[in-house]
Amino acid sequence: MSDFSPISWWRRFLALPNESPAKTLGVAFLVALFAAATVSVTSVMLKPRQQGHIEAEREAKLAAMVSALPGLADILRETGAETLESVIVDLQTGQIDNSLDPAQFDFLAAQSDPEQGVTLLPDEDIAGIGLRPNLAPVFLLRGADGLALVVLPVYGKAISRRSGPTSRWRGI
Repeated sequence: MSDFSPISWWRRFLALPNESPAKTLGVAFLVALFAAATVSVTSVMLKPRQQGHIEAEREAKLAAMVSALPGLADILRETGAETLESVIVDLQTGQIDNSLDPAQFDFLAAQSDPEQGVTLLPDEDIAGIGLRPNLAPVFLLRGADGLALVVLPVYGKAISRRSGPTSRWRGI
């Protein structure tokens, strides 16, 4: 009768010669299993920290936007805005779309994907964008008295003009 204990299997495995294909494959499998487990555990353990960094980056971008726009800091002080909430708005209906996570929404991809937008007619397209996405992120700043300020992302095409005899183009 043979011994089926894991310890005896391990001893027989270690007793195999190093040139044995079974031992080579077994060691490679064990190394891959250990590496995969390490990566999985690390990923799960660091997920809250990653989310914290994403939120901090979003707030830093908003702070940079506030400092770059003249007078916006004064407006924020006057309105008493305290918290920032990011939501996705359906531009057709004007309603907040709660089914999407604002942190995962890729607005740049939505701006260029015809399946996620509406083609604008030339007389409607005053910004020269050609395609308006169906969904857009909106930032809501709330104060003690409720909604204090709504920050909308706005974009458009730059106007170019010819600059002198060199015939180089530059944005204005």
